[in-house]
Amino acid sequence: MKKEVVMSAIIWRNMGSYAHFLNCANGQIVSVETGNIEAKKIVNKPDNYKFDSDTKNFFKNISGQYNSRLCRKNLIKLGLAFNFPTTVNIELSRRCSLRCVHCYVGNKNLRSSKPGFLERMDESGIGDFFDELKSLGVFLVVISGGEPFIGKSLLSLLRIATEKGFLVEIFSNLQYLPEWFLSNEYGNFRIGRIQTSVYSAVSKIHDDITKSSGSLKRTLGNLHLLVKMGYFVEVATPLMKRNFVSWESAKLFFRKKKIAQNFSWPIANEYYGQARKNRLNISGENLRDFVRKNPDFISETQNYNSNELVCEAGKAIFAISANGDVFPCSQLPLPVGNIFLKKKSREIVYGESMLKIGSLKWKDIPAKKVFNFCPGINYTDAGNVLTQPEHMLNAINVAFAKKKGGKK
Repeated sequence: MKKEVVMSAIIWRNMGSYAHFLNCANGQIVSVETGNIEAKKIVNKPDNYKFDSDTKNFFKNISGQYNSRLCRKNLIKLGLAFNFPTTVNIELSRRCSLRCVHCYVGNKNLRSSKPGFLERMDESGIGDFFDELKSLGVFLVVISGGEPFIGKSLLSLLRIATEKGFLVEIFSNLQYLPEWFLSNEYGNFRIGRIQTSVYSAVSKIHDDITKSSGSLKRTLGNLHLLVKMGYFVEVATPLMKRNFVSWESAKLFFRKKKIAQNFSWPIANEYYGQARKNRLNISGENLRDFVRKNPDFISETQNYNSNELVCEAGKAIFAISANGDVFPCSQLPLPVGNIFLKKKSREIVYGESMLKIGSLKWKDIPAKKVFNFCPGINYTDAGNVLTQPEHMLNAINVAFAKKKGGKK
């Protein structure tokens, strides 16, 4: 193995008269009014500047395991406060080795050999693309698919992103880790999280969902390997009819392993196809039973300030699909432009279509009270960002009534 390379956990963006600094290890952010001072000079010699004690301490804590989970909320707050995107989700390709029954990509796309937009670029083009993202203010790049580790340009992407001062997340099924990745010790890439999906700790249930025998064993083997390498790893467990019976054993399994896990709900319909995947969703009674043991899973998401933004989509975050379509969010597959049709991403990110989604406020929502409100799920399942799908409302009504100990 190569000798470990220790990098500073601090990355930064110069935006107007401010420099914004992110500690990739603990998620802290400091914004400094700089004028014409380069942020790099501040990082290298912070004692030369008259900062308060908290800011000085920020620049002293410059190492540690990268953890983008700790960064996300602060990056969203930063983007909303200063009106620039801090996070982008990039679909490297739609190819995948698994055929998970609930996947929003759809089997036709999962089998496709068509390269994604980044896979069509040489290293110079990838470098220019990341320079664009940097000029927009993006700190965090989330790489998804399909399956990123079978992507043709992931190595170049990780190297260039690290060199240019980005924090990267990878969403992978962990069926396969290439040799070039395994031969690099933690520290050579600035990776803040590697997330995978595990549907059950019971092989039969998990493999039935992925449609691949032995898939649970392969995922867990690579998951444990990544932990040993020093990466922050996290498991996502979508709740559906096929795995609901085993959610408690899965939670206990990862708790004993000391691996972070989160549950998600509901299952959304296909983004790029016609298949209705919401039929896989658990019943209202199942959701009620889950909420009894996980009381914070369903929450009132309406902000009492009607002028507050509904979410960060199109404002602090955006997404780019494999074919170059730009979305306000990876969960909101509503194209607002395509990077191949415009020379600069900035024209799309600050364009009228993106602005319309990014300006959605609580006063625009017809319902007086909403729970687990997500414009992306609304659009995918109901065709309208403002309207929650009926199956979701029914399930929430059942779960919430029992949660409060009364009728809806």
